[in-house]
Formats: sequence, C-alpha cells, structure tokens
Amino acid sequence: MNLPRFLKPTTLARITTAHTASQLLRLLAAFVVNKALALFVGPAGFALLGNFRDLLAGVQQTAALGLQNGVTAQIATGDQDLEKQRGALSAALVIGLSGSIIIGGVLAIAPSWVGQQVLGTTRYGMHIHVMGISLPLHVLNLILLSAINGAGKYKRYVAIMSASYLMNLGVMLWLVSSYQVNGAIWGLVALPAVQLLITIAVGYKALQTLPKVRWNWPNRAWLSTYGQYALMALVTAIVAPVVYIYVRNTLADQLGDDLAGIWEALNRFSKYYLVILTSLASFYLLPEIAKAVDFKKANATILGYLKLLLPSTLLGMLMVYLLRDWLIEIVYTDEFDLMTDYMDLQLIGDFLKIVAMAFAIQAVARRRTFLYIWTELLSLGSYALLACYLIPKTGLLGSLHAYIYSNTIYLVVFLILHYTRIKKQAYD
Repeated sequence: MNLPRFLKPTTLARITTAHTASQLLRLLAAFVVNKALALFVGPAGFALLGNFRDLLAGVQQTAALGLQNGVTAQIATGDQDLEKQRGALSAALVIGLSGSIIIGGVLAIAPSWVGQQVLGTTRYGMHIHVMGISLPLHVLNLILLSAINGAGKYKRYVAIMSASYLMNLGVMLWLVSSYQVNGAIWGLVALPAVQLLITIAVGYKALQTLPKVRWNWPNRAWLSTYGQYALMALVTAIVAPVVYIYVRNTLADQLGDDLAGIWEALNRFSKYYLVILTSLASFYLLPEIAKAVDFKKANATILGYLKLLLPSTLLGMLMVYLLRDWLIEIVYTDEFDLMTDYMDLQLIGDFLKIVAMAFAIQAVARRRTFLYIWTELLSLGSYALLACYLIPKTGLLGSLHAYIYSNTIYLVVFLILHYTRIKKQAYD
C-alpha cells in the first residue's frame, strides 16, 4: 500500500503502537473498575452513575470551552513559530481558568439545586460542590496535556496518560469497594486533582520545553480563534448530556431502572473498545489535518488512517461479538446477561460512528464552526427523535436502532460534505 510520506509506518505505526499500548492499559483498568461497579452497585446503580457521568461530562466540556482541541491545533500549526505557540498557550490558560472558576463557583454555591435538576435528588450536593472546586484543576490539566500533544511530545503524553490510568484504577477500586455508589461518584469528581499532579510530575520535562506564559487578557484575534472552538464544544457539552439523560430516563420510565442500566452498561462496554480509535483521532488526526496545506493532503491522511485501522477494527469487533458471553461474564455479573442480545446492534452503530468521526474531525481541525454545529445537532437531534419514537414501540431495541440510524445519517452527510463543501472551502 502506497501511503503519503507523513503516513508511512515510521510515523503513524510508531505513534499508533505507543498510543494503543497506553489505551490497552486504560481498557484493562476500566474493565477492572467496571467489574467492581457491577458487583457493588448493580444495574440500577449503573443508571444513576450514568446520569452523574453525563452531568460531569457536560460541566467539564462546558468549562473547557473546546480549548483542548484549539490548543492542540494551534500549537501544531505553530511548530516553527515560538510567538504563535506562546500566544496560543497563554490565551488558552487565561480563558480556560477564568471560565472554569466562574462555572465551578456556580456549582460550589448551588450544588443542591443542580443535583435536583439533573439527578432528581439533593443527596449528592456535596459531590457537586467538590466538582465545582476541582473544575479549574481539570481544565488546567487538559490544556497542559493538549499543549504537550500539539508540540509532538508523543512519548511523554503517553507516559502521562498511562500513569493517570493506573492511579485512577487504584483510587476507584478503593472508593467503590468501600463506599459503593457514593464512592464511585467521589472518585469521578476528585480525580482531576490527582491527574494534574501526575501531569506535572511525569510531564515536567515536556512542560519545560513549552513557551513561557503571559498572564495578560488575550487580544481580539485569540478570543475570536478560541471562541470558535468554544462554540463548537458548548454545543456538544450542552446538547449531548441532555440527549443521553433524556434517552436513559425514557428507558427508565417505560422499562424500569434495570433495563436503563442495561442500556448504560452497553454504552459503557462500547466505550472500552471505542476509546482507542476515538482518542487516536484527537491524538493524531486532529493536529495532522490542522497542519494540512490542501485538501489532497488532508484526504490522504484520513484515507490512510482508515485503511490502516479499519481492518483491525472489524476483526476486533467480530472477536467481541463472538466472545460476548464470556466478556460480559468477566466485566459484569449475571444481572447483565441481557446485554448479549443487543451486542450486535451496538457494534454496528459503533463502527458507523468510528468511520464518521474520521471525516467529521475536519470541522474542528479547520475551525468550520457552523458546519460542526449543524451536523452535531443533526446527529444528536436525530438520535433523540428516533429514540423517542422507537422506544415506546420496541423497548430497548428501539434505542439501539435509533443509535444505528442516527450514525448512518451522520456518516452519509459527512461523506457528501467531504467531497463537496469541505473540499472547496475548508482548505482555501
């Protein structure tokens, strides 16, 4: 297979191997934590944790304002321009810390109200209070990691992430085994502080190579640049958790908490094998497409990425399907055996999502804000509407059909856009 120079195995294969090893460690840690959750909290506990995860993800993504993508892209495109890198990093830190302090302050001041609105209870007010306090630490960690990634310090980035996964595993196992659901939630909100310490300790040398930060308020150019990333991130941060909470609550209302927990467990299970490819897209595709000088080079990057990774992805998914009974027994408990009846549909939807993501990431890398927003709303909106229509008719099966149909729509739309609008406009 003839690949362009920047996709030859000496580059892509080396990056992929190191990154995959780190993500396999993440998978192993997630499996162990998931087994502990299955043993100690059960399907109903999974549903509650799912809502809390969506709340946490929405808050963290809103506070981050998409800066992690912006920093990676801007540092990567300024690899020969120290002043551009300095400006990119300084602006991101000032904007990110300011925004996260404001959002975190709201959570810290009104945790009971937030808990009642999202979780339907004020029981977890203290957890949300701590979430607000730790939010600036999470954003600071994201920006530093993104700068290391954008600067091409791949080995150090992988080392930091690997150390974080091991630390997360130890902390979560202790909390879940000792305090069950309450402990799991404490782990989710408290880990950002631990991860920042790991980034500073393990990534110290890489951080030393970054330009010195100016703590001035960013100029209009940087506000405009990061404003575009922020707008894209806010759409996902606000809409995605709302959609998933809506689907989960619809399932709980119509089918019960246990079946809602099965749906949550399916989503969690798929994230374990999706994490390698989804993170590799941000880790490798995002900076490469941001640096692409024309459509031809970007197209070669995307197609080369898919040609190298999709065969192994298909083989891996086939193995997951064939071994689904054994895997679910290992990762979960007998209460989750119903997952095996729906695994094929989950895998189909996930495969469509992986392919679509490789094309969709151009919208972020090339700062096509309007394109990103309307396609993201199309994807999430179609999923919510289809789930609303299909769940009352076919139950849990309807939610999975909705997932497949919405990802099919998303992929088809981006394939059309890739060879028409994006080709003509995004690489001018």
